[in-house]
Amino acid sequence: MISSLLNAAYFLPIVYKAWFCTPEEVQYAGPIREAPTWCLVPLLGTAALSVGVFFYQETLTTLAAMAARF
Repeated sequence: MISSLLNAAYFLPIVYKAWFCTPEEVQYAGPIREAPTWCLVPLLGTAALSVGVFFYQETLTTLAAMAARF
């Protein structure tokens, strides 16, 4: 319960500034651009690993069983 209240206290100001602030309160007025390539590489790598684990889960299960026997 306390954790939920702390999370709300941390994140509600961010949500307010993102969605509900007035035009006078806006802190960023520049154009929105795409993230730099090096910021996208970790995201794409994690997504590719997740898809790979989905399709090759038996291989990982076998490796985990081998490691548990060791």
